[in-house]
Amino acid sequence: MRLRSEDAVGNVRRERADFDYLNTGGDTSIYLAAQEKWFAYDSMNRVVIANGYASSGGIVGDTQVRYDAAGQRKTATGSFTGTTTIANPN
Repeated sequence: MRLRSEDAVGNVRRERADFDYLNTGGDTSIYLAAQEKWFAYDSMNRVVIANGYASSGGIVGDTQVRYDAAGQRKTATGSFTGTTTIANPN
């Protein structure tokens, strides 16, 4: 089952997927797993936290996105490899 929640302007705030693990025989096991991701946006509706999780202080990010003075995505920092510089395609 998949669940997707959006805010008033259509930004994805939360995604959740439930699934069964397969046992060694290839059958679904009795263990149900869930994957949940949260997203946060700034006042200009740009994603600033992706693939995060909800905590008592708000949404804590796995991937944090930063923008330059012109509003272009500059870096994305997360657990994948550290910091990635995003090249301008233009």
